Amino acid sequence: MLGQHSGAIHADLRAGTDVLAAKPLQANSGIAFTGMYPLGQGFVLLLTFEAATGKSQKEMAALRPFYIAKDLTQRDRKALVIDFYPRPQEECRRDFRNLFQWVLTRVKPQRDQDPVEKRRRNWWLSPDLFLRCAEALVGIQRYVLVPRTAKRFTFSSRRPTRPLIRPLWPSR
Repeated sequence: MLGQHSGAIHADLRAGTDVLAAKPLQANSGIAFTGMYPLGQGFVLLLTFEAATGKSQKEMAALRPFYIAKDLTQRDRKALVIDFYPRPQEECRRDFRNLFQWVLTRVKPQRDQDPVEKRRRNWWLSPDLFLRCAEALVGIQRYVLVPRTAKRFTFSSRRPTRPLIRPLWPSR
């Protein structure tokens, strides 16, 4: 026996709520993020960060923690990502010589082949997704990471690696 449903009839002949007309929740704007995609494995440093920075504390300022689902569900790789955003190329070359050379040899060849003109032109920059996330973390004592690719959702609470009292970069 067929069940009885009422409501609008949709293109797939089902009745009820039109899920295709759903809109993003404005309440999540600025507080929930997909995460950072470096768009180039040359930006990611595992145990090589000392070689990449030349052991320079100044160059460590351009490194941020980088997590993937496996870091949260199994063993943390303690990965770091090189984040020059939004510094101009000459500033990066001058202030972060070792990291700039690292990215020049490992990322630029790949970016030269990128179909997106903006990525080819700004080859030393990872995408600006991290900027919005970093600005949202200003003044936050802890944040929660949830892996999207794990079999089960797990929640991992972290503290920022350094206090975020003000935005790391100027807003646009």
